[in-house]
Order: sequence, then structure tokens, then C-alpha cells
Amino acid sequence: MIWDRRAMSRHNVNPSYSDAIEHHGLPWGGALWLDRAVQKETTPSDSGSSFIRALRFCRDHAGLLAVLSRTGQLRVLSTRREYVDPEVRVDGSPELLEVRRSYELDPLYTEPSRKSDRIVSFDWITMSSPVLQPRVLVLRAGGTFDVLQKPSFTSEYPFKLIPWQPPHRGQTDGTNYRELMQFEPTQAREIYGPFLTEQALADVPLFGPQKANIKELVERSLTSGLPDRRLLSEEANDSSLLFDGASSIADQLKALRLAAKQGKEQPDDMLLSQLERHEKLLTDTRDMANLSSKEQFVLDNAMLLRAQEGYRFDPVKNQKIVADDPWLTDVWAWVAGAETAAADGGMMSDPLDISYMGVHTVWTNNLGSKPQMRLSDDAPPPDEAGWERCLNAINKKLGIPKVGGAVETKRRHHRELCLEICSFGRSFDIEFERAVSTSAPGRESTWYTMVAAQALFRGDTNGAVQVLKRASSEHPELLFVSLALQLIGKGGDDDTKTALDFDERVACKTDPYLRAISAIIATGDWAVIAGQKTLPLRDRCYVAVRYFSDDALTAWLEDELAAAIETGNIEGIVLTGITDSLVDILARYVHKFNDTQTAALLLSICAPRFIDDIRATAIRNAYRHYLQRHRAFFFRAKFDVESTLRSKHHGRPTLPLPARQIGLRCVYCDVEFKTESLAPRSATGPGSRTGSSGIPSFMTAAAAAAAAATPSSTTSTSRTEARASRQQANPYTEKMVASGISCPNCKQHLPRCVVCLEVVGMPRSDRPEQNADPDVRRTARFPTFCVACGHVLHLDHARQWFARHRECPVPECRCLCNTRVNEELEYS
Repeated sequence: MIWDRRAMSRHNVNPSYSDAIEHHGLPWGGALWLDRAVQKETTPSDSGSSFIRALRFCRDHAGLLAVLSRTGQLRVLSTRREYVDPEVRVDGSPELLEVRRSYELDPLYTEPSRKSDRIVSFDWITMSSPVLQPRVLVLRAGGTFDVLQKPSFTSEYPFKLIPWQPPHRGQTDGTNYRELMQFEPTQAREIYGPFLTEQALADVPLFGPQKANIKELVERSLTSGLPDRRLLSEEANDSSLLFDGASSIADQLKALRLAAKQGKEQPDDMLLSQLERHEKLLTDTRDMANLSSKEQFVLDNAMLLRAQEGYRFDPVKNQKIVADDPWLTDVWAWVAGAETAAADGGMMSDPLDISYMGVHTVWTNNLGSKPQMRLSDDAPPPDEAGWERCLNAINKKLGIPKVGGAVETKRRHHRELCLEICSFGRSFDIEFERAVSTSAPGRESTWYTMVAAQALFRGDTNGAVQVLKRASSEHPELLFVSLALQLIGKGGDDDTKTALDFDERVACKTDPYLRAISAIIATGDWAVIAGQKTLPLRDRCYVAVRYFSDDALTAWLEDELAAAIETGNIEGIVLTGITDSLVDILARYVHKFNDTQTAALLLSICAPRFIDDIRATAIRNAYRHYLQRHRAFFFRAKFDVESTLRSKHHGRPTLPLPARQIGLRCVYCDVEFKTESLAPRSATGPGSRTGSSGIPSFMTAAAAAAAAATPSSTTSTSRTEARASRQQANPYTEKMVASGISCPNCKQHLPRCVVCLEVVGMPRSDRPEQNADPDVRRTARFPTFCVACGHVLHLDHARQWFARHRECPVPECRCLCNTRVNEELEYS
């Protein structure tokens, strides 16, 4: 609560302030009630950390308030006094404040990896000039200081000065779809002035002996050069040859990342975990600057370009489309394996259907928020013995091999299926045969160590030795690793393991799989491998399922799932499958990287068939609206149709069918139903037909409703029947109905062109399809009409007529169909 110290007498107050106290619950003396100043924590353990730690007004800018919570959230509120009419204003009365805008100075305060960077204290910095944006000095949990600047109002100006143009306008001709509005020279300086000032003060020293002269910089920025030219950033060099030669969105993104790395010293990414490497890949791509117009277009519209290449529900095709992202590629590889396993009821055993379930959901017997959809014939959920029995049948159906006695377990069939789920979409046997054969030259050492490590994870030490021996011919450094594995295989005493100790830090800098192999040689502890974040989650999960005890595996899966949900790690699909827990992961993933496309495609496979979560619907609608905004109507319709087919359960779609978007209405029938009575044709006798077999149901329903609501008239009925009988006498009527030329109910044909007097939609006597001009051949097929008089013309006839006339071709119509309201506008 912000208080006004002028609140002394209750008699001298403004009417608006008195109304707020009496009707809105504002306490006396209050000026601003901050009900939700900071974000409240929903975790029970953090419920005590949701109070405000500091609340301070800025000394240089009136009404600027900063609020710091105990969770590290620093929010700046821009407030102003509530407007009061001068006629009813009372001097000395307390006033109300209202919040205009709010800003997050540290939006990443919730990231679990930045706990040491959370803000614990702050204070405003007194600036030397009111032109400068307010800044705060913050103290972080790690003991470091930092200076944060409040975002400027003028930072949004360039976006407001860009006319909204859908990117599809610039796709075909290659023009820049991001352009500024053109203003008169006398107005441009005034409009662009605030932004030019911010641009001039962006990178100048403000403190110390080298601080810049703010007044001089501002005056120079407002008087030099044309302002509109300085708003456009200079483009980088022309697109690289690799980018220009790329034919797919994946190759183009790869070329952009490769060009961004050239000439820069790259850190050793192998020291990062898989999650950190994936996030670095996405953030570096998002933050690319100084790109050419073509490169920027690809970066801005990656989702649209992927949709045009067919990024929908074919997991094999999707792997090629997202080949620039190895983690997304692996996700779709897992989906492809899950889809293959679920084909022909492969993941079904009465009464269970465990299609697209992950390791954690299978191990914990979790059927999700809609368990009845995974059970047949309203059967109750099976107990532990029933699960084992069903999983045994599924394992036999899929041909899953038996697991050796690596660890004692009471859930043998659970483990067998979980190991298979970890391997969905991977062809280990094919990779192993390539590694041990002599027909795989030119491979990097990391590929050989990956195959050898995966063989070691599966308990095949001899196979790992064979792979490393084969690789040593090209990479001699791997020979010592193979010798060490042979010694480990021959003797298992502790003295041998101690003698063969490896430096894991050196191995980690070269290859994560080499580090895993060296860790097994050095310690023989599989928990070290399961906790090695530099390995993919699939491999770590395989090791945990194969070598951990039942209780240890349960605890490990719970911890890894919680971490995946907290960080939005898309690798967690191997744990969750496409179930309710995946929604939690994708919600965080979309929040960080805005990839609603991948999230919508993944969830549409099982939502709402097996998933009941409003966030899944929100993500789906967000992607549909994205395609709709960019006028990708065809791709949006394809997404709707295919996702509806995917949602079928027992042959019936669980996704609500979209509302009718196009309706055909015969104006003649509509007028007649409303003004005249039309008796149902079935009343004329048992041998009569109720119109044509092609009559839509909504037409017959409307006719029946109109006939029931309107009193019958002998005259109107006879007139209708007479017209219908005349139409039935025409032998071409049924053919015209079948081709869509005539109404199936009243048999009235489409209007005639008022120039040639031929029925539109029918073959024309002048045979325009044989015309040499392609524009005539194209336009002759389309009718056009005037919205004022309603007369219809063929499009080519309309162009020929209105090239010389303004009035309608119909005599005595006198409608100025071709009149332009604003002659100064250029119509295309």
C-alpha cells in the first residue's frame, strides 16, 4: 500500500477519492493498492518467499516505483496521478495513483540455473541529466554488483512506425517486409527525435572522468542528417554462398549458425550439459544481428517456412525438416519409434493401451488425467500383477528381448519395456555393424566412442572393444581405451580398476562418451554415468533402467522428471512420453523459446485423446492463429484435418470439429422460404421425391422449418410447383445440379453475365480457354459482382467494360460500379 500523507481531514477530499474509500475498500490515506505487485510462488516450499523485500521510489523521475520480492523479481511500476476535473478538485485533498506500465528488469529470475544471480538488494542511481533513462544498482546472491536500466518508452517506437505487413507479401518477390512509414521532412525530426536521442546515448560513458557531454550529444543527434535514414540498421555483408545455395530451412539455419561462428573464438561446448548446449544453440540463433534481409526473413519466419515444407505429423519427414536442431531431431526420432510400436495395436494388451507413454509413466503405472481412454470397455485399472501380465504380452508382441540379470528386480517386464522405450527411433544394431565393418572411413572419433559407449551400456563389453579396435586404425588414441576395456573384461578385482585410473577432466574436454567410458574403467559405478549431464538423457535413462535397483530407479526418475519440467528440457519426452507431464515440459519450453509449432504438433498426437489439459488447447490455438495471421490457410486446414484424424478413439474423433467456415446459400430459396409458403414435397404422394439426392441437409431443414412456421397458401404453392415442374422438364437440369450450376432445391441456375448474357460457371461460346493471352484464360473462369447493384460479370468482361466506363453495363441501372471514392489512392 502507498500512502498519501496529506490525508488529514475527511471533509476536504475529491469526490473520486471519497468514492474509492466508500465503494472500493480503499483505506483512508491510501493512494495506491498494489494487490499483485510481484509474482506469487505456487510451490509450497517457496510460499514464505513471496513477500516484498524492498519498495523504493526513483528520485529523478516522479512516480517511478521499484518493487523487489524475496524470489529475486525486480519490477518497475510507472505510476501517475489519477485525473480529476479541475471544477471538482479540492486543494489539499489526497489523490489516487494509477499504474501505467510495468517492467521486469530481470526476466530470467526464475531460471534454476541462475540461483546465484538472483537480486537480493537494489537502490536507484542518481543520474546527471533527466534525459537519461533511470538505472538501478543491484546486488546479486553471488555477491556481484550490476547496473540495470529501465526500458525506454521510445524503444518501442520503431515497431510502432513499421506498417503491419504479413511476411507472405515479401516471400515471392524477395522485398523487405519490414519498412518504415514515410513522413514529411518537417515532421520526421519531431517524430523520430525521442528514438534518435536514445540511439545517441546507447553506448556512452556516464560516470567517471571520461563521461560524455549529454547535452551536446542530444543536440547533435537532433540536428545532423536525415532522421529516417539513421533508423535503419546497416545490413551486414551479403548472404554467404552456403546460405544462398541452401534449399531447405534446415540448411539455411545451419548456414546462418556457421557464418555467425566464423571469426569468433568458440568456447568448449563439451563442458556444457546437453540442456545448456541446446539452449545455447537456440539463444544464439535468436540473438543473431547484422543479417541481410533474406537471412533475417528466414530467422523471423522459421515456423512458417517449416510449415511450408510439410512440418506436420510425419515424424520421419519432420526429422529432415528440423535437421538443424539435433535435439528436436531426436525427439521426432523417438516419436517415430513410438508410432511404429503403437501400430496395429502393438502397445495394447487387454485392457491397457500404453501408446506413446514414457519410461516414468510406465514405471509408475500412471495412466494420466484420462485413464478411461486407455482402458477398454470401462475396465478398472489393473493392479501391479495385472500390469506385469499386460506388459509381458506387449513385450512378446513387440519381440523385445529378455534382460539379463544385471540387477535384482521385482518388475522384470517393466524394465524390458522401459529399455525398449529408451531405444525408440534409434538403430543401434545398424550403427554397430557400420562401426565394426571396414566400410565406414572418414568418421570422427566421437562417433566411434558413441557406438562403443552404447554397446558398453547394453552390457556388451566385447562389442565396445571391437568398435574401439576398428576406430584405432584412424584414431590411434582410442587404442589405449580398447586395451583398458579388455583388461576390465578379463579381471574384475578392485586393484586392477585402481591401476587403470583415467583423468576424467581431460576426457570430458574431448568427448562426453569418452568420459563415460573412462568413468566405467575408473570406478565401475553406473550412478556416475546416470548423473553425467553431458550425455543425452536417453542414454542416462537406459543406464538407470538397466543397472539401478527398483527403489533407486524410482527416485532417479522422479528427480529427472522434476528437473526436466523445471527447465523445459524437451529431451524429457523419453521420461514422460506424450502424456500430461509433457505438457508441463512444453509449457516451459514454449515460454523460453516460443516454439509453439513443435509443441502443438507433439501434443496433437495424443491431446485430447489421452490428455486433458487446457494448456494443450491453448498451444494448439496459438499455432492455428499464427498460421491464420500469416495467411497460411492451406497449412492451417491441413493441420486441422490431420490433428482431428489423430484424435480418433475407437473410430470417433475426440477433438471438436471446427465450425462451418464456408456456407452456400441460394438467394432464391431463401427469399421464397421467408415470403412464401412451400409445402414439403413428401406430402404430394409416396412416389414423389424430396428434391434431388444432392440436396444438403441444412436446405431441407430450413425448408421444413419455414413451411411449419408460415401459413400455407394455395396460390404460392401452385406457383412453386409450376416452376419446379418446368425445371424438371429440362433434361439438363439434373446435370447442372450435379455440376453446381443450379440449386438442388429450386433448380435456379447461377446468374448471367450482364455483358455476354451467358450463365457464369458454364462453358462460354467464345472459348476463352483457347485464347493466346494467359491473363484472359485465367480471368475468364472467375465471376465478379458489384456490391452495390449485385449484377454479375465474368472477370475478363468486367476488366474490358470498366476500362472505358464507370456505369453498370445493365441499361437503366445507373450504378457507378467503377467509381473510386479516393482518387488519389493507387489501387492494385
